[in-house]
Amino acid sequence: MTQTPSALSEIELAPVIAAAPRVSSAAGSDLRLSCRDLPRRPLQRTTDLTLAAGLLVVAVPIMLAAAAAVYIEDGGPIFFVQPRLGRNGRLFGCFKLRSMALDAEDMLEQILIENGPAR
Repeated sequence: MTQTPSALSEIELAPVIAAAPRVSSAAGSDLRLSCRDLPRRPLQRTTDLTLAAGLLVVAVPIMLAAAAAVYIEDGGPIFFVQPRLGRNGRLFGCFKLRSMALDAEDMLEQILIENGPAR
């Protein structure tokens, strides 16, 4: 079986193409980064870090005020840890600012017992 020149070049280039960095688009298609994208990466990274730092400066005082309000309200814990299912089915604790009563889960059980149709 003889190979055509185009098939040969595809076979020879397969390792190079497979090693190219990949970016997944929102549509799920696989995009390859070209060498022309490389000079823009440091600028993009710098822009991302600068914007994130700026937003953090604005967000931290708001979050601290909310945490103080939760603590002042009833003196209980500031965070609520909710178990979530992560990558590969692994559980992890998602930290949230507590916005409910300390015994909200027990209260829910009692409410559902008293008002069956509420479920």
